[in-house]
Amino acid sequence: MTPMVMRLHLLSPPMFITQVLIASVFMAGFISIYQRIGHRITPELLTPWRHFWVRVVLVVISLGIGTMFHLMGYIVNYNAMMFHNMGLFLISFTLIDEEIGLWEYLTRLVCILAIWAMHHAGHFARPQFALSLIGLLLVAAVIYRYKARLRDRFWFTASVMAYIAMIFWLLLPRLSAGIQMSTPIAWQAIGMFIAMDIVASSYWLQQHHVDLKNEKLSQLANYDTLTNAKTYSLYQHDITTLFQTAKTEQTPLTLVTLDIDHFKQINDHYGHLAGNAILVGIAKTLARVLKKYGDDQQVYRTGGEEFNILFAEMTPQEALPIITDCWQTVRQQYYTYDHYDVRVTLSIGATALQATDQSVEDLYKRADENLYQSKRNGRDAITIENQTQNNQHHETELLATYVFFNQHIMDVTSDPPQIIGDELSLRAYDYEHKTWREPHDATLSIDTQLSLLEQALAQQDAHPIFIHLSLDQLCHEPSQQRILTFKQQVIPEQRLTLELFTLPTLTQIQQVAAIYHQAQIRIVLDQLEQPFTLKAVQPLLPYLDGINFNIDQLTHFQKSAELQQQITFWARIAQQQHLEFIIKGVENQAEVQKAFNIFHIHYLQGYYFDRPALPRLDQ
Repeated sequence: MTPMVMRLHLLSPPMFITQVLIASVFMAGFISIYQRIGHRITPELLTPWRHFWVRVVLVVISLGIGTMFHLMGYIVNYNAMMFHNMGLFLISFTLIDEEIGLWEYLTRLVCILAIWAMHHAGHFARPQFALSLIGLLLVAAVIYRYKARLRDRFWFTASVMAYIAMIFWLLLPRLSAGIQMSTPIAWQAIGMFIAMDIVASSYWLQQHHVDLKNEKLSQLANYDTLTNAKTYSLYQHDITTLFQTAKTEQTPLTLVTLDIDHFKQINDHYGHLAGNAILVGIAKTLARVLKKYGDDQQVYRTGGEEFNILFAEMTPQEALPIITDCWQTVRQQYYTYDHYDVRVTLSIGATALQATDQSVEDLYKRADENLYQSKRNGRDAITIENQTQNNQHHETELLATYVFFNQHIMDVTSDPPQIIGDELSLRAYDYEHKTWREPHDATLSIDTQLSLLEQALAQQDAHPIFIHLSLDQLCHEPSQQRILTFKQQVIPEQRLTLELFTLPTLTQIQQVAAIYHQAQIRIVLDQLEQPFTLKAVQPLLPYLDGINFNIDQLTHFQKSAELQQQITFWARIAQQQHLEFIIKGVENQAEVQKAFNIFHIHYLQGYYFDRPALPRLDQ
C-alpha cells in the first residue's frame, strides 16, 4: 500500500499575506498573554512553590498550543505551512524568556527535537539531518547563554529566529512526514516564519518598554527616591488595609515608629549630603535586618528622619526581637560619608492594635507617644506601651560628632612663655550630657582622624603637632603608610609627634620606631601618671623621643609626696636618656612655678595657658 503524500502548495501572494497576518495576530495575542502572566509571577511576588507551579503552567500552555498547531499541519492541506510554522515558532520563541529555568528550557528543547525528528523520520542517515541537528543544538546553547540579552535586542532575536527557520525548512528531506517539499516552498515558509518573528518581537519589545516605564512610575510613586524605602502614600495604603483586616479577622497588628536621634545636629555639622547618606545607610540597614526574618515586613520612610515598620499578625512582644535587632544593628554601625565615620542611634516607639481603635490615626498616635517617651528618657531606647525597654544610658554611646581641639605646649623658660607645639586631641560630642568628651570606645579609622586633623590644621599656625594614636594604629602597616603620606604631603615642614597611651612591647616599638624616625616623626609615651614601672619602660626608652606626665589638680600635686617623687624620678630618667619631658594638666600659676622652680621642667601644658573653645551642638 502506497503511503499518502501531502503536497504543500506554493501560496499565492494574497493567500501568503493573509496567512502571515492570521499567524502574526495570533502570535501577538499569545505573546501578550504569556507576557502578562510572566510579569505577575516574579519570585519577589510569590512564594517559591507557587512561582514553580505558575512556571509549569506557562510551559504547559506554550508546549500544548505549539504541539496542537504543529499536529494541525498534518490534518489540513492548504494551510499546513502556516500551522507547522506557528507550532515551531511558538515553542522556539518562548525559549528566549529571561525568567526561564534550566528544567523549563530543556523541556521546550525536547519538544523542538521531537518536531525535528518527526520531519526527518526515515531520513536520519542524511547528512542534512546531522547538520540541522548540530545547528539547532548550537543555537539552543547560544539562546540559553545569552537569553537575557537576546530578548531586548530586536535584530539579534530576528537573526536567531531566521536561523532556526532556515536550518529547519531548507534541510528537510523531499518527503518530510508525508509532506512533499520543494525549495520555493521552503523559502516561502522561512519568509512567513520571519514575518511572524518581526511582529511578535516588535510587540514584545513595545510591551516590555511599557512595563519598564510603568515600573519606573510605580517606583517613583511607591518608593522614596533617596532611601528606596516605601513612601508615605504606600504606607497609608498598606496600614489602612492591614488595619481593616486585623479588625475584621481579630488578628494582631503592631506599628513601630523609628526616629534618628539628633539628626538636625548631624545635618548642621556635616551638611545635608552627609545627612542624606546616613538616611540611605539606615534604610539599607533596617531592610537588611528585616530580610533575615522573612519578606513580611517592609521599611516605610514617613518623614524627614522617621521610618515606620508594620508587623501583621504579630504582637509587640513577638516583634520585639526583630525591633531590638534593628535598634542594636543601627547603633553599632558606622555610616561613612566623605571620610567621616558617623555613628547614630534610634528612638523607637511601638504599639499594638487595640479593640477601641476606631481608625489608623488612633494606632499611630499611640506609637508616636511611645516614640517621644523614648526621646524624653534620653533617646537611644525602645518604648512599648509606655514601657521603655532600654533605658541604661550610662552605658550607651551617643556618638555622632567628632572634632580635634587644640592645646598649646609651652616653654616656660621664656618670659612670656613661648609656644613650642600644639597637641590636637580628638573629642566626641555626647548629646545626652551635652558635652565634649574623650572617646573611650572603638577608635575611628585612621582616614577619618587624618581628615579631621587636616581640617583642624587649616585653622591654626604652623607649630609642631602632637596627636594621640592607638597602639594598633601605630603598628598597623596600612595606617603607617597613611601617616607617612600625611606627614609628607600635608605637613612636610612641621614636626609631627605621635603620643601613645598604651605601653608597647619591645618588639612592637623596635619594628615601628625606625620607620617613623626615618620620616622624622617622633614617638612619645603619654600619661605617665599611670603605674608604669621603670622595669617595663626602660627597654623602650632608646626608641622613644619623649615622656609626658599628667597631673590633674594642684591639690594632688601638693598632697601626694609619692606623686612628687614620681615626677622627679621620670624627669631625671628623661634627662639621662635625652628625652623631652612635658607636664600636662597645669591649671594655675602655682603649678607653673612649682614645676619650673622645684622640678626644673621647662615644657608645660594645661588650661592655665589656653582652654579650647569647642562648638555647642545642643542649641
